[in-house]
Amino acid sequence: MTSDDFLRKRLDPVTQHRNVNKCLEGTRVKILDDVKRWLWDSDSKENILWIVGAPGAGKSAIAATIAYELNRTGYSRAKFFAKRDIPDLRDTRRIWPSLAYNLADHHDGVKAALMHALRDKKNVNVKEDSATSQFQTLIKVPLETNLKESFSRPLQEAYSIIIIDALDEFESEDDQAWSSLLESFMHWSTLPSTIKLIV
Repeated sequence: MTSDDFLRKRLDPVTQHRNVNKCLEGTRVKILDDVKRWLWDSDSKENILWIVGAPGAGKSAIAATIAYELNRTGYSRAKFFAKRDIPDLRDTRRIWPSLAYNLADHHDGVKAALMHALRDKKNVNVKEDSATSQFQTLIKVPLETNLKESFSRPLQEAYSIIIIDALDEFESEDDQAWSSLLESFMHWSTLPSTIKLIV
């Protein structure tokens, strides 16, 4: 079994079928410029950016545009776009395993750390862990490990950017699962400032 097969089997990442339209050219220019400035500000202590607005204001279009631009310019990014009418895309426990799998595809250091972590938890179904536990095991430790090993690599490989869109589309009937997801976002702030989260 290859490492990719092993990770796919253990993490069972969600396939993103949702095509979100990007911003129309010439629209939301100031917001997108502000996001870009924040992304590349290595002096910033802030590593979480919350995009807020009323339903239909274009938050998903902004997230899709950012993801597209990062991909186009070769920067590593992982994205999870929630969707209420697709069970796997509205389950809070599917976010971190899916994002971890996507990051491992771009970072050998993340892949190696994930392989090690999952071998240590060989009898555990990670989808049954809380979002906070998943974040610690599948995101925080692998990203920190990768960052320590990436100082000699190009900037595109050293930076990690995660985009999670449409929090309001997640199932919120399970208060404990929802609280665990929000707690995992709080723990994100303990990561180095070059590891960014856009929500």
